[in-house]
Amino acid sequence: MRRALSSAALALVALGAAWFLLSRGDPAARAVEFASVLGRETGRPAAVAGAARFEGWWAPKLAIARIDIAGIGSLEDIALGADGAGKARATLWGRAGTLDFDPARVRFEAADLRIDLA
Repeated sequence: MRRALSSAALALVALGAAWFLLSRGDPAARAVEFASVLGRETGRPAAVAGAARFEGWWAPKLAIARIDIAGIGSLEDIALGADGAGKARATLWGRAGTLDFDPARVRFEAADLRIDLA
């Protein structure tokens, strides 16, 4: 009886862990969705040009290696949280800086330049 209970408990824990891992979805599909939103917002084609994966355990973030935006520049080392907020290294309009974004605003900051994009 005791062995059956511990086997059942172990099976429930394994099922819970499998559900947690599988419920995160496909990182590549989420990266493509994020790139399409960037494309709509900028009016330029945006394409994922690097790997995408989930990072973190309790508060997972979508990490995308690179997204290219035609005619504007590229984003690298993108970290996007579940709430839509994130940060990226950016090379936009030939200037290197950082891009901070959340659902309400997007801001590009370089050494002597700060642009609110939304």
